[in-house]
Amino acid sequence: LTLNLRIDRIDQLASGSLVVIDYKTSKNLTIQSWINSRVSEPQLPIYALFQDADAIAYAQVNNANMELKAISDVPEWITDKLPKPIGEDSKVKEFDSWTEIKSYWKERLSQHVEAFKGGDIQLIQGSCEYCDFMDICRVDSYT
Repeated sequence: LTLNLRIDRIDQLASGSLVVIDYKTSKNLTIQSWINSRVSEPQLPIYALFQDADAIAYAQVNNANMELKAISDVPEWITDKLPKPIGEDSKVKEFDSWTEIKSYWKERLSQHVEAFKGGDIQLIQGSCEYCDFMDICRVDSYT
């Protein structure tokens, strides 16, 4: 499977650590979407694996709110407010380390790719909302 990636921003910290940031206008972004069993928002996890990043973040930018939602284990990037270190105080309690999260993404995303190549096109609720191919789509025939 070939992917064309267009990353919004990559910051390299003084330590050499890489932080991949994606700008979003959506109001419904959650860190949970990166770690649920379906990895329902795979864009940043894919970027993290491709770039061997040390942290990922959504920079939510819209009229209602400006917020950064992130997962990181990079001490010099973590401030008093965000992101919390992976583990006990984090929104990512299921994992003990960044390495463990990246291994999980690699395994889950590989499974999704193999399922897709085998014809499994399970849709995630809301995935059609911003699709550019709605006029020619036959998804209704699969559901």
